[in-house]
Amino acid sequence: MKTDTDKWLYQFKSSIPVVGSAKQKSVFTEKDGQIKPLSSQTKYKILFYKKQSDLVFDYANKQLRTTEDGTKKTYPLNQPAYDDMSIEIKLREDLKAGKLKSSYWLADEDGIEQMKLINHGKTTIKVPAGTYEVLKLEKKHSNPKRKTFFWIAPSLDYMPVRVMQDDKGKIYDSQLISIDTKG
Repeated sequence: MKTDTDKWLYQFKSSIPVVGSAKQKSVFTEKDGQIKPLSSQTKYKILFYKKQSDLVFDYANKQLRTTEDGTKKTYPLNQPAYDDMSIEIKLREDLKAGKLKSSYWLADEDGIEQMKLINHGKTTIKVPAGTYEVLKLEKKHSNPKRKTFFWIAPSLDYMPVRVMQDDKGKIYDSQLISIDTKG
């Protein structure tokens, strides 16, 4: 969703009554397929565990400013980097242009690290919204006990129809339930 003439807002919300909720949003600019994140916010609440983190990309001072549960940190911003949400938009733009890279720089509350990407090729997947031919991508983490997979549908303008993360045995699985083409 476009917020004004230059800024875009991309957000994700999920909840399971009584168990928890997750919210993520990213504000970024886009020009000629180039994605430039400005800020991002993540909020999780799962049973008794809560987490909130905020990122601000300060290009004028070449800094990434972070706040996690009230603790502030600053990291050097020496190369283009993306938050968890804007990286999805960047991947879509690069896939559409046929320019998918094997690595990108990813920012979070702990700093900026190189994200390696493995393209597992085409496959077919069934999610609640239907059956799609997809590209299966894997995000390689520095921690081998953590894995993230994206199933991206070219027929839906390279939108992810499923994202699954295994974080040391805790599985988070988001699947496309429906598509609203009216608005």
